[in-house]
Amino acid sequence: MLSVFDEVLETLYDGEYHTFEDIQLKAARNLNETQVEAVVSFLEHYGFVKRQRKPWSTRTNKAKLTPEMLNFLRRIKELET
Repeated sequence: MLSVFDEVLETLYDGEYHTFEDIQLKAARNLNETQVEAVVSFLEHYGFVKRQRKPWSTRTNKAKLTPEMLNFLRRIKELET
């Protein structure tokens, strides 16, 4: 299960907004939309991800890491090297 989180976080690590389709395509293994939605929903619930929605749609169009989460992941990466 953690590998699904890793795949999503790796794609979002650049700090930019990414569509769910983009996250699925950039994943090293095949992720489906349900998996991406579940991970992004969890991360959003705990304030780790921001979502961007089109005003006329209730569906999420894009997601990105919050600045705090991005800084946290970058610090961890520095410690690992």
